[in-house]
Amino acid sequence: MSRQRMPGPDPKRPAKAKNRRMARTVLIDEFHVAVYIPIGLSATECRKVRRALQNRRFMPALQRAVREFFLRYPSLVAASVDVCR
Repeated sequence: MSRQRMPGPDPKRPAKAKNRRMARTVLIDEFHVAVYIPIGLSATECRKVRRALQNRRFMPALQRAVREFFLRYPSLVAASVDVCR
């Protein structure tokens, strides 16, 4: 008895996208920023740090600072930067 090969995708040919849109960007690197506080920090100081991080102006200021930093590198002009929680 001979086995017949079932038709299926050819691994040598890329699959065709069916009405799918291609992504406009590709993630090439990712950085994480962690905020640490000393173990012995008083409760009052901990609250101050937390309040600063939760301030409604904190994220926009951080986003602006990161974008301004990236502008210092001409080779990154075409790159987009996303800063989020």
